Parts: sequence; structure tokens; C-alpha cells
Amino acid sequence: MEVFYASDYRQHSAFELSRGQFVPSTECPQRAESIVNALTAEGHTLSVVDRAPSDAILHRVHTREYLEFLSGAWESWETRFGSETPAIGFSWPPRGSSPRRPDDLVGQLGYHSFSADCSIVAGTWSA
Repeated sequence: MEVFYASDYRQHSAFELSRGQFVPSTECPQRAESIVNALTAEGHTLSVVDRAPSDAILHRVHTREYLEFLSGAWESWETRFGSETPAIGFSWPPRGSSPRRPDDLVGQLGYHSFSADCSIVAGTWSA
């Protein structure tokens, strides 16, 4: 199996909420490295892709609404709350209860995630 990955994933060193405190996320660069190492050890071919995917590819996988949110979420968070804590959802509105996403960034963080382990940091979008 040929495996494709981008080294930019290292920029998403995020946090999750555990027992009321921010802790390093289990979805971290080190976990990705261990997966890459395990695949390599099994003889799989690794191809590093060090360029951003095209908009056409991104839109095949994600909605326009989600991509617009994710591309500007950190900047919006940083402007509003600073860069000391990760951007993270604390409430998760059920998708079926409203025909549209919330207008406010804090509501959108919950709308576009499923738990408090989906934080956004400065490098998330590029990763």
C-alpha cells in the first residue's frame, strides 16, 4: 500500500480537555509519526506530499461551510480570546435541531466538532 502524508501535520499540536484541564491531545504529531513508522516497518511505501491540496480536492471531502470555518477559526479565536488557550468547543448543538450553523465562533466550534478533544491551534489549518 502506498501511503501519502504531508509534513505539515506537525503544526497541529493541539490540546484536549481532560478532567477540567487542557492536556496534549492524543491526536498529535507523535501519534502520526508512530503510524508512519509502523507502516514503513511493514514495508509500505511512503510518499511525502509537501504542498497544500487543491480546493477541488478539499471540496470533495469537506463542505464549503466547514472549510470556511476551519480556514479562519484560529485567527478569529486569537483576535477574540488571545492565543493562550486552544480554540475548543464546549457545547455541541445537535445538527438536526437547527437548519443552519450558529453565527458565533464559539457555537461554530461545537457545531463542527464532536467533543472537547477537537481543539484548533495556530497550525491547524495548514496541517
